[in-house]
Amino acid sequence: MDFLFSGVDHGAYYHFQAQREPWLDVVLTAGVFLGHWGGLILLAVSIVLLLLLPRTNRLSPRKLAFFLVFGAAAMELLRRLVARGRPDSAALLVPEFEMQRSFPSLGVFALTLSLLTWAVVAERNCSKNWQIIAAYGLAILITGYGAFSQLYFCLHYVTDVAVALVAAGALFLIGRSICVTRAESP
Repeated sequence: MDFLFSGVDHGAYYHFQAQREPWLDVVLTAGVFLGHWGGLILLAVSIVLLLLLPRTNRLSPRKLAFFLVFGAAAMELLRRLVARGRPDSAALLVPEFEMQRSFPSLGVFALTLSLLTWAVVAERNCSKNWQIIAAYGLAILITGYGAFSQLYFCLHYVTDVAVALVAAGALFLIGRSICVTRAESP
């Protein structure tokens, strides 16, 4: 599978290395944490908080917590099955034990799935459309910031991040359709 995407991955990798800007390094540094450890921390906190939320007639938070756990376990299994190392330049920012597994990006997956899950919670508890749009918009902006930071600093290949985003989006749509109940019409 690696040979299918190596041209795209290496082309983007060299492009990001050649296009580095000092001012952008400063702006995107926080995104490195957000797209890596921040996503995993948010996932863990989200699971605990969802387990504490009461069930309503519009949302089942325990089912959402299950989907977060299931998604993280599935991504970690995929990372163990597909042994692909990170780009060489990642050694400057990533501990040695993390250099062995790059595909897909677990941090970006966790960040995306957690933020979209909280957008669903906001959707089911907010009455105004602008609040729902703001919740999803904020989730997408923060996810994009974390994902782009991972690519910009060459911590992951493009396909690592793309597969993480697609997998999180797919699991989110499945989980949302199962966990969100329709309000009964009068």
